[in-house]
Amino acid sequence: MNMFVSCGCQKKFDRIVFYHYEPEENGHRKSKYVMQIPKGYELEKVGAGGEKGIEDKYIYSDSSIIYITDFFNTPNEENINNQEGIKSKKLIALSEGKELILEGSNNGKFWKEIILKNGIKIGYIGVSEKRKPEFEKAIHSFRNK
Repeated sequence: MNMFVSCGCQKKFDRIVFYHYEPEENGHRKSKYVMQIPKGYELEKVGAGGEKGIEDKYIYSDSSIIYITDFFNTPNEENINNQEGIKSKKLIALSEGKELILEGSNNGKFWKEIILKNGIKIGYIGVSEKRKPEFEKAIHSFRNK
């Protein structure tokens, strides 16, 4: 008799790391952030030469994306621009160092962006209703370490 035992321990999420460089009097301070995101992505990293900015995009086979960036414009910029009054809220939050949550849907796909006080933006775009809970779980796992 063959018997198979499974603990159901397969992790469905990966722990990813993002580094943010904040200006200080004597240079920059490096801050480390972590987040648990669904497995099955391809990472696309963008860094700005000569300009402050890093963007990590985690792209899935269904075209959904989780991102972390300190660029002003984000993968959700078109969604933000297409909603009345949202762009001005973003500008105010960034200039005053306030946190802000922007969200909506476009053609049946969900998007969300969280702007943190330090200018980091985390979010997702192109997410189906079925996958929305795991993407919500991911962006709410974002922590400073």
